[in-house]
Amino acid sequence: MVGTLRVFLGTALLICRLIVGAQEPATIDSEPAVRFEQSPGYYHYAAFCRTPKNFTAHLPKPGLLPDQIEFAIGWYVNASVTRAGAAMSETGGRIVVSPQHVRFMPANPKFADHYVDLPRNSVEMEHALGHPDALLRGKDVVVNFHFRKICLTCAPGTVTPAGLNAALLDQEFALLNETITHFQSGWRTTYRMSKGDLVELRSGNQLANRGSTATRENTEPTTSSASPTAIPGSLARPAVSNSNRVANADAPTTPRAVTPAVLAAPKGKTVKIASEAANGLLVRKIPPPYPLEAKLVRLEGTVVLHAIIDKTGEVSQVNALSGPPLLESAAVGAVKQWQYRPYSMNGQSVDVETTIKVVFALDGSHSTARAQNARR
Repeated sequence: MVGTLRVFLGTALLICRLIVGAQEPATIDSEPAVRFEQSPGYYHYAAFCRTPKNFTAHLPKPGLLPDQIEFAIGWYVNASVTRAGAAMSETGGRIVVSPQHVRFMPANPKFADHYVDLPRNSVEMEHALGHPDALLRGKDVVVNFHFRKICLTCAPGTVTPAGLNAALLDQEFALLNETITHFQSGWRTTYRMSKGDLVELRSGNQLANRGSTATRENTEPTTSSASPTAIPGSLARPAVSNSNRVANADAPTTPRAVTPAVLAAPKGKTVKIASEAANGLLVRKIPPPYPLEAKLVRLEGTVVLHAIIDKTGEVSQVNALSGPPLLESAAVGAVKQWQYRPYSMNGQSVDVETTIKVVFALDGSHSTARAQNARR
């Protein structure tokens, strides 16, 4: 009985170690990331990044304008590239997966000829369970790669230890393949892990076996003139209604909740006032913080709020009428802290209601958020 218990506890600890070790949030190159420990202190990294929207035959230069880039996930690898039967030497870089692309981007510009840019829906990944290497196959090109062990705290020249955690490695390959075949699902899993959520990664035959293929998601983009910025669907809140969908330029839209969060119930009758009148009463304005998730996907937009200001000048109720769901919580939280002078009518203070716009705008690498009252 004791022996059986020890085996059970040992197995449970091993499973827990795999789950926790595979989901450790980190930062690399100043970007949020997930790291997978393969040797003590040595990790494989998958990091959020940005990549050019358009296809290019040459390694793109840094510093592209915001409207020329899209959100992506990059895996740090060592890879060799074979074109027309001719194999190139191995070099370090990243496999970068975005809604439209799978790229191998060499880290050293001297190896710019190793650069690969493939349509995501035309790439097949091949990996045999337990093997440290995998292949990415596209038209007329093959990328043979393995994840690169990185120790951010080690001194330069430190010898990388041998050995791999094979079970965890299979899960990493499965996650990469999921991101290639179903970008939103892979993005969702990686994002949750970067936030510290425990996510059980699976390495089943459907994703990890050599030569297997998975049904791919529909990659037709959905566009909207109101929200041209690419928004991975997993960043949107869980669906409550099929109405009022969020526009997503690079993936299918995700339904947004239409029931606003009420902070407090209004008391008595309210008087509607114009935005100019409310703005003249404003004595303290708290700017909303820019949500990190919105920064990652360079999401900008305007959140329109309905607010009730009570007799003391405090915002007693506020709810979102429209705007990107990813920005609504920050806007509501900020406006809740605003302070107004009481509005008087016939010599008595009364509750009033108005509409407020909170505008989120990115300025280069720095974020700003500004707010203004809207016209009714």
